[in-house]
Amino acid sequence: MPLLLVLLAASSCSKKSAKEQAAQTTADGDEIDPYANLVFTFDDAVVDAGQINRWDTTQFVKFSPAVPGKFKWTSARELTFSPMTPFQPSTVFKADCGLRPCPAGSRSWP
Repeated sequence: MPLLLVLLAASSCSKKSAKEQAAQTTADGDEIDPYANLVFTFDDAVVDAGQINRWDTTQFVKFSPAVPGKFKWTSARELTFSPMTPFQPSTVFKADCGLRPCPAGSRSWP
């Protein structure tokens, strides 16, 4: 009987919380540095030359959970996001680019 209680206690201590299980289930992206800028690359030109190399607070990409920051178009098809606060560790973030789908597989961060 004592061995059963020890095994039961050991197995219950090693279980992941519901939050950890959900994060593991839904996490299909890359791990990022909390202070890193994110770069989104689109297949086609999205903006004209007048919008390139200007920092803007317009929310071109909506993050969930929210991350305050600024955006800059570094080319007609490349958008850089610079967070004002670090990304929270051990958190799954989702990005929505509005009417355009976020580019799959064409994002980069250091």
